[in-house]
Amino acid sequence: PGVFSGLVCPDGSGVVATITEGVALAGDGDTVLIRPGVYQESVLVEEDIRLAGDGDREAVIVEGTAGSGSITSLTGPYSFVLVDSEAVLSDLTIRGMAGQVIVSGGRPTLQRLSFQGTGVPYGKNDPCADPRGCGNSLLITGGSAASVTDSLFVGGADLAVDGDSNPVFEDNELLDGPHFYLADPGDEA
Repeated sequence: PGVFSGLVCPDGSGVVATITEGVALAGDGDTVLIRPGVYQESVLVEEDIRLAGDGDREAVIVEGTAGSGSITSLTGPYSFVLVDSEAVLSDLTIRGMAGQVIVSGGRPTLQRLSFQGTGVPYGKNDPCADPRGCGNSLLITGGSAASVTDSLFVGGADLAVDGDSNPVFEDNELLDGPHFYLADPGDEA
């Protein structure tokens, strides 16, 4: 394990052009470095890897594209789904109504992320821009003990916790609408 042998670059100048391809080449303990650019994709992470933006988080932007049933039975499009993993997701901007992040099980770490207008804000009559529907900014479920630190949530939907999950949120900033939603008895945040 070590650093993935090359960078992910959207212009094709790296070893691969998509984050999904980088994840496919990485194994437990590896780091996938993601160069600045806009990535329109949805990424499934089941390994214990590190996905890190290479530079300022505002310069590495991920806009989700997948819909219900394409990778997960959970509804709505998404940018990342982390399943039963201890992955680290850092230094990225997740953008747009289709950009939710779903964490199911495991103990992943989400740090220094910027969520910009993800999901449909609570109480807003704005229709979802994606015909497949839009979810939360962040959904933590499946008994996950995720850690979310030093991240920014601006103008998006809620941070939802359900499925007997017990995440830790520290030093995050919520602006213009996002809030916590604890769905089930036993959920804690």
